[in-house]
Amino acid sequence: MSSRKRKVHRPKYGSRPPMQRAEKSYEPSEADGRMVGNEILKTVDAQLHAEELPEVKATYDRLRGMGFSDEEARRHIGAVVATEIYEMLKFNRLFDRKQYVARLERLPEMPWEE
Repeated sequence: MSSRKRKVHRPKYGSRPPMQRAEKSYEPSEADGRMVGNEILKTVDAQLHAEELPEVKATYDRLRGMGFSDEEARRHIGAVVATEIYEMLKFNRLFDRKQYVARLERLPEMPWEE
């Protein structure tokens, strides 16, 4: 029996395989859009109560102080969440906390208005 250890291939930290294009095009339905929107709002709610991203709660409080309703403030933050997810998928990158926080700080200006 050999005493040599077998070398295990480990991808570099943060690397992911490139995204594959779907063979057939997919047209999302209105129900799909509602489902995604609800999941994004669940993410916002989780971040509002998590200690890892205090900037989310600070942004929520700032927007509420500016006169935005609870739903409007959560939807604005959700736009930043959605933009971050989109860019992570499009550019095959990891979460960029610095960019995420910068976009939160620019609200109510929307991320696509940069």
